[in-house]
Amino acid sequence: MPDFSAASRRFFAGEPNPDLELYYRYLPAGPGRHTARPWLNAPPADRHTSSTFPYRALQLYPFAGESAAEILHQLATPQNALAEYSKRAGAPLAAAILARSPEDLQRETELARTGIPRAVETGIEWKTPGGSSFVPKPLGADGVAFVYPGIASPYPGLGADLFTLSPPLLDRFETLARGDAAHYLHVDEMYPETPVDETPFYRDVVMLGQCAISTSLVFTWLLRELFGIEPKAACGYSFGEAIMLTCLGVWPDPTELAGNLDRIPTYRTRLQGPMDSIREQWNLPAGAPVEWDSWTVRTTAAAAFAAIRPEKNVFLCNINTLGEVVIAGEREGCHRALERIGASVASPVPIPVTMHCEATRGEYQNLVDIHTLTTARVPGIDFFSSATCRPIDFAAESPAHTTAEAYCRVVDFPRLIRNVYASGPKVFIEAGGRRNCCTWIEKILRDRPHAAIPCDLKGQGSDTAMLRALARLVSQRVPLSLQPLYA
Repeated sequence: MPDFSAASRRFFAGEPNPDLELYYRYLPAGPGRHTARPWLNAPPADRHTSSTFPYRALQLYPFAGESAAEILHQLATPQNALAEYSKRAGAPLAAAILARSPEDLQRETELARTGIPRAVETGIEWKTPGGSSFVPKPLGADGVAFVYPGIASPYPGLGADLFTLSPPLLDRFETLARGDAAHYLHVDEMYPETPVDETPFYRDVVMLGQCAISTSLVFTWLLRELFGIEPKAACGYSFGEAIMLTCLGVWPDPTELAGNLDRIPTYRTRLQGPMDSIREQWNLPAGAPVEWDSWTVRTTAAAAFAAIRPEKNVFLCNINTLGEVVIAGEREGCHRALERIGASVASPVPIPVTMHCEATRGEYQNLVDIHTLTTARVPGIDFFSSATCRPIDFAAESPAHTTAEAYCRVVDFPRLIRNVYASGPKVFIEAGGRRNCCTWIEKILRDRPHAAIPCDLKGQGSDTAMLRALARLVSQRVPLSLQPLYA
């Protein structure tokens, strides 16, 4: 591993960094630097820069050792951190300090001097609000699992600066998208140049699906190809299952899936929009509106199921945790079910949930057709399907059929995560927008050693979110390369 970059040496000297001009060239402009998208027009001559992390203010300082005492000793000379880490990269323990300035670094190392001994004493991970981390009993040796969130994971501004982290990825994405990256990223909707009402954004499920595929693909490239993190297992929440198979190469051409979402009417008009499939099942006249509601409810699956049992057209669709579910169906029936539950906390789902219930079954063949795609063999990864909560047997099962079947069944996310956990990995990385899956995993595995690490933190830049994730992965001793962080 190389010594500190010129940028890092200037960091310790307190000098300005002229190389930041390259970094700022890729930063989105406008309020909060998250609204515009000049990265779509980044000068091609600059895209050879494989990583812009060395030019950024936030820096990661790794420390490794055979004991916490050895790490604490190294904190006295953080300017030697990288050189010392390279000598001890295989050590069983590590700490990662994040800092934007020498003052930050001093404050974080002072916190580490008290936080690391406390972590050793309690056995609990030490984390600071700034993102520094140390784990007294790392879990990385058991492997990691990539988790892909569902169709609701995109939001306006997600990934506005993702391509700035590794500019060559933009050329790669353009090539994969056959020159139409702006379409598959829906830049006008995802990155509006002026503030807009976000409500219509969540009504276009096809757009959301295409944005979720695109952004998760870039997160996956960064994790695997920039930092060398390889998953032992993978799973997805709802549409995240299709995203998983796409991003990890089982379906190597994402434009096939994205194009099928547009071409086959299931998402556009059959189960969303006018909901023609549901209208037909309910024997409603043509043009009659389908009164359909979806609710997230703080209750158990058993209580929800008992409450909806008297209702013919209300369904339990998703079990997020042992204490949170999603119900959906005929509007008045949902209201009666909520009254039976007596749920004090129930919130409407902004995207109508019409999957994961018997109402979906009528679209089974269309769903198979959407996911009948060019398929490749990807060894070394267990791809868990939520249809069975076990790895897909590609020799005997078609991923198009397993995915379609998963859409017709209740998502039992706790069971899915527990089965992935039982297969080995204890570290889960959410490769997509928001951090909903991480929040649920923390609740599902709260009584077991685990780590749930998001790649995206809404309201923070992609560099900050990724470095905070890397800090935790370093401290968990997950095998990875820090080379891209240093020039």
